[in-house]
Amino acid sequence: MTQPDCCEVIITAPDAAWLTAFSKDLVERRLCASAQTVVTVRSVYRWKGQVHEATEARVALRTRLALLPRIVAATREVHPYE
Repeated sequence: MTQPDCCEVIITAPDAAWLTAFSKDLVERRLCASAQTVVTVRSVYRWKGQVHEATEARVALRTRLALLPRIVAATREVHPYE
């Protein structure tokens, strides 16, 4: 059963090993309960006025809404994307 204060956070990154290590750190710090990683996803996105395609890794984090600001801050601190 889903609790009203629970959410799923999706993060992509260019490197699956980095994303797995980052996810493990979030679980160890109790910022999320679990993380499910998909190693290869094909992303299409707009960046600096152009459409790009890239292979990335994707993680789905299960967490509480109250922890979301801390996850966002941790991600911004170390994520390899701008």
